[in-house]
Amino acid sequence: MNHFRNHHLGCSSQEMPPLPLLLDCNDFNLNNYGEIEIEQHEQKEQGEQQEQRILSWQYENHDSLDDIKKFYLKMLLKVREGHVLPGNVMKTMALSITCLLEIFSYHLLSKLHMNIDNAISNNFNNDVEKTLFEISKSEDSFISSCQIYFTFIKPKEIILPTGNKAYYIPLCDLLMNLFEKKDFYDSIKQEKELISQFHEQDIIYHYRNAEIGRQHHILNNKKNSLLLQLYSDDLDVVNPLMGKNAVHKLTTFYFSLDDLPSRHSSSLRVVYLLLLYYKKDFEDQNNRRILFEQLGQDLRSLENDDLILPGDKTPTYFTISTLCADNLAAHELGGFTRTFTTSYFCRYCFTHHHDMKHIYKESQTLIRTAESHDIQLKHVENVPSDKSMYGINEASALSFISSFHPITSLPPDLMHDAMEGKTMEKYCLFLNLPFMLFNIVDKIPYWFLYELLREIWDMLYCDFPRKSWLSTLQELIEEFIQLFQTIFPEQFTPKFHYLLHAARNTAKYGPLKRQMNLRYEAKHHLLKQIANRCDNFINLPYTISKRIQLRQCYELIDENVFKLNNVSGKIHTRRKITVNQLIQKALLDDNQFIYGDIVEFVKWVLIDNVKYKVGDFFVAYLLGGEEIPLFVKIKFIIHIVKQWRFIVQCYDTITFRQNLWCYEINPSNNNCILSKNEFLTHKAEDCYHINNSYFIRAPYRLTVIE
Repeated sequence: MNHFRNHHLGCSSQEMPPLPLLLDCNDFNLNNYGEIEIEQHEQKEQGEQQEQRILSWQYENHDSLDDIKKFYLKMLLKVREGHVLPGNVMKTMALSITCLLEIFSYHLLSKLHMNIDNAISNNFNNDVEKTLFEISKSEDSFISSCQIYFTFIKPKEIILPTGNKAYYIPLCDLLMNLFEKKDFYDSIKQEKELISQFHEQDIIYHYRNAEIGRQHHILNNKKNSLLLQLYSDDLDVVNPLMGKNAVHKLTTFYFSLDDLPSRHSSSLRVVYLLLLYYKKDFEDQNNRRILFEQLGQDLRSLENDDLILPGDKTPTYFTISTLCADNLAAHELGGFTRTFTTSYFCRYCFTHHHDMKHIYKESQTLIRTAESHDIQLKHVENVPSDKSMYGINEASALSFISSFHPITSLPPDLMHDAMEGKTMEKYCLFLNLPFMLFNIVDKIPYWFLYELLREIWDMLYCDFPRKSWLSTLQELIEEFIQLFQTIFPEQFTPKFHYLLHAARNTAKYGPLKRQMNLRYEAKHHLLKQIANRCDNFINLPYTISKRIQLRQCYELIDENVFKLNNVSGKIHTRRKITVNQLIQKALLDDNQFIYGDIVEFVKWVLIDNVKYKVGDFFVAYLLGGEEIPLFVKIKFIIHIVKQWRFIVQCYDTITFRQNLWCYEINPSNNNCILSKNEFLTHKAEDCYHINNSYFIRAPYRLTVIE
């Protein structure tokens, strides 16, 4: 009775009406129940009919062309931005697609024995054609559609007193778009957990574990904080039709998330354009204030007012870790002297250019501090003629950022300091030089300098440098600088002096590999490609920034930012009994899985942005206190129970060949099965077969992670 009253009289059991208003229990016989069931059935039918009417209304009012619009936009982005094609390709594509659709409709209707002049078909084709041309008719209509259907962020125009224009990408909007991608946010969360494991440990894994990171006021006061790494550099774009005025010199500001795993650091997808302007506009003080005004507001907001990221209930704060740049850009933005051949040229210490060649130890220098810099800057502002006394020209153009200071926020760039010019070519030459000179390497005078520099490089380029290494590293650097200056005094440049501070800078900033400009400079290639393909030099900053944002829109179309998993074109199956006995034994010894008679193989696989290929060499183990690497070669890549397993052949490490700076290894008869987490490196190593011997180099000094 209570159930009946609650649902059919609209009142609760506590608010029952007087008994006379209720039916007597004795009146409820089978017929009564039948009437109630019929009534409930009728109500159910009415509900279903109402739901059907709603669905019909939604179907009738649904824009049947909406999916076509979205798919066409997606296709345009993938073709146009993915291959960096000119904007006018859209009209060609729209015309080609509509012609193709007409031909398809004609043949389809004829196959179905339907009237080819069917009005419905003609009208639909006309609607599709109109829709495609509506999107493609102009750049503005295309961008408007991208804003509606995808995550396009329009660059903000900054009008300068000189009449030129700069363009800024709203930082907060960009961050929200990125963190909507679950794999992006999950990667950062996992990396932060890994970073926390090295707190107060010997290994300096990240900026957060280094001296400056531990003293960072935002990180200390606001625990749920993420780090942004900035980068600035000049970019030259050439207009072949302009003669003397052919070169357009632009200045770019990029940023990346400093808390992303290092395996993603080489991907250009994680480097984002922030600000773009003509280089000449930076020289004017008023322009500088206007150029950085919006960026300053956004950074202050992110540091103080927080941001609620998608899926979160607690706020997240963002702050700056470092600003990466080459030496000239770092000195320009930091307010230091812009010449390196006179005066106090070093932003780390007070060393005059005349004394540079006579200083071999860092203890002979006076290290700059934030406090001394601020005092000297005040003096220079009061007495501008004393600039040369300190190597300080002016206050930093980025002084509006509370977490930025010229002394603590401008790390060195290993690549520029060690290998100026065509960096990657020189780096490859540096690593492969011993094999190129294999037959005469022992006859080369001063080859010990190369060996010494390789030992230094292996520590500096390490992913997991240890604090206990730094004293040895400093001694090696000082020895190298003294020897080089003695043997090649004419070739001794300021870059060698910067090397003197590398051990200290590792302690301050963490692995210097994470501060390198290489991946940012690779992004320049895309900007230059856009400028040359678009062939529009009237407002170059707008053209480039707009196309970069469209490119990012294309990259964020998919559910995941990263291409986490990918395999070779074909999965091969093979009977287990057809492989040799050693491989069969390895399969039997793998306790995690029971392999059936048929096994699936691939030639290569991409997992978590790391590519594994049959024939690749990886480091799988470090042996003993000397941490001697043991190498393995991938023989087969197996797919089983949605997991990837690697059948590898083990190689014995025979000796370390110091003159070649590599290990000599020999293949063994041991095979085993590993998972991706059991490899110690995330990049395949080069192995050389010379005179019936195998030689392989480790990418940097490896260490056991507790």
